[in-house]
Amino acid sequence: MFPNEHLDRKKDERGASSRYDGHDREYRRRRRHEQDERGLRRRERRERSHSPQRKRSYEGQESYKRNAEQEFSRKNDYFRSRFTGATDQDTSQRNDSRLGNLEGMDFGVYGTRMSKEPAYEEPKQTPGRFIKATQSDRPSGDTTREVIDEQPAKSQRLEYIIGDNGSRWRMMKLRRVFDMAKDSHRPVEDVALERYGSLEEFDDALEEKEELDHRKATGKIKKDAPTGEKYRNRLENERKSNPLPPESSSSFSKPTQDDLNKVKAQVLRAQAKNSSDYEALKQQYDTMYKRFEDTTDGNDQSRLEPFLNKGDPSIEEMVQEEKLLNKLDKHGLNKDYAKRITRDSRFSNDFDYLDENANRLADRMNRREIDMNHVFQGGNLSKMNRVLDSCPLCMSINSQPLAPVIALSHRVYLSLPTKPELAKYHCLIVPTNHRVNMLSCDEDEWDEVRNFMKCIALMFDSMGMGVIFYENAPSPQRFLHTAIECVPVPKRTLSLAPAYFREAILTSDDEWSQHRKIIDTMKGAEKYGKLAFRKMMVKELGYFHVWFTVDGGFGHVVENEKIWGQHDQVPRQVFASMLNLPPEVIRRRGKWTGIRDPAEDAFRARFRPFDWTQSLLE
Repeated sequence: MFPNEHLDRKKDERGASSRYDGHDREYRRRRRHEQDERGLRRRERRERSHSPQRKRSYEGQESYKRNAEQEFSRKNDYFRSRFTGATDQDTSQRNDSRLGNLEGMDFGVYGTRMSKEPAYEEPKQTPGRFIKATQSDRPSGDTTREVIDEQPAKSQRLEYIIGDNGSRWRMMKLRRVFDMAKDSHRPVEDVALERYGSLEEFDDALEEKEELDHRKATGKIKKDAPTGEKYRNRLENERKSNPLPPESSSSFSKPTQDDLNKVKAQVLRAQAKNSSDYEALKQQYDTMYKRFEDTTDGNDQSRLEPFLNKGDPSIEEMVQEEKLLNKLDKHGLNKDYAKRITRDSRFSNDFDYLDENANRLADRMNRREIDMNHVFQGGNLSKMNRVLDSCPLCMSINSQPLAPVIALSHRVYLSLPTKPELAKYHCLIVPTNHRVNMLSCDEDEWDEVRNFMKCIALMFDSMGMGVIFYENAPSPQRFLHTAIECVPVPKRTLSLAPAYFREAILTSDDEWSQHRKIIDTMKGAEKYGKLAFRKMMVKELGYFHVWFTVDGGFGHVVENEKIWGQHDQVPRQVFASMLNLPPEVIRRRGKWTGIRDPAEDAFRARFRPFDWTQSLLE
């Protein structure tokens, strides 16, 4: 072996290995280049598969193409700078061919890039502007009258597109409003006010639902956004259904007592809610009341002349004439008493005769001749005025009752009792006018009382409880304002209540009496229906009545008020026995002070879903 032979062999081996290493590095560069290209193609396919299905706009297509070209040019520059010296393949031609294929693709089919929606900015509220047309601003030939027009500021409405990303949530909210109104037995408008804050947004949601239903049925687009037309129609219908009586027509019409009562109820309702229409309604009531007084001014004789001079009066005129004649006949009872004395041959003008024959003379009087208007004439008139001036339950246009007003109809309102109450949610049904008992109410008042009784029964039934109604009016001559007490009790106690009251009535009055101890109006309801109470009880006598249902219960004529007791002593004792109440509840009776009680808000919230007076406002 030559001396340098092993060195030459090592050189040959190093040369071969260097050639092999160069080929290996070139091979790895090509593999990385191909992998990068495959990754780029996969990313393109992934972006196309995840794009929205709707067609892109022209601007979206151009933007996407420009971005794609920039991306490919950047990668080509990178590959060209890295691999141009390592390979003989012209990558620019390959990239140009790829870009040529890219230009032939339609990117409008696959959608645009998602961009963040701009945040909603509330429109700036511009104050209302007063525009006054003056004589100097008008043309010389303009003779139109001067008008001051107030343009209110536009309401802040949410602008959105029907069928956008939030449409599904708006429809779910709208459907929830209808479900809540159905479950709570409340008007949809009340629930919408609580959920939306205004009926305008609620009407916009209804308008969007109608448009979506129209698109689903016909496949055509009628409008892109809510126009507010449904809300404008609502306002127009409200103006048509509740117009204020024009002054010109009212000046020629004579208002009746019913008209005054309706307007008075509107005034009281507006005053309780601090409505802006209070002053206008108050002025309207004053005007109607003045016209009513003008038509009824003068003495009774002058008012009778138009009726007496007519040849053929109507039934209404004859009823009014009869009432006025009874009022003018101040000595009607004395005349009737004198006629009975003249028919009695055994009459003697001494007290012994009167004591012996008092019952016989009284029995001959007809029930229809006992009129409450005659009871309080003469010496008792001052007593009646004192009671009216200090009554805490009377409601008039000039004064509010000291008792709280929970709900108000035309002639009856719902209130709360004084402390201590017999049970939680104990309430009262009170006529607005001063009535000594419920039998003295007319048919309209009694219908409103029954409506309140039904609503209260439904409210307590939803709470899993029953209710007992009672009226205690033992002394009509005291001229106290009557009310029906509504006391909730457990349903098991309600089934035992007739036995409790039967025993209490039998032991709480005289043992010997001229009337039946118990008048079963519950049994009478099978014959008379809802009129059982008014047909079987007498308004001229003091009585006590308890309702176990809306139609009937037990009635009792109170003949001895001293034994019966005052201040609801008998019924409160019965409830104390049934509900295990302490003795203080029986004896103590508070007074209304006119101060707001937190219990009012709790009861009002509980009663609102069952309040029938809400329909009077629509």
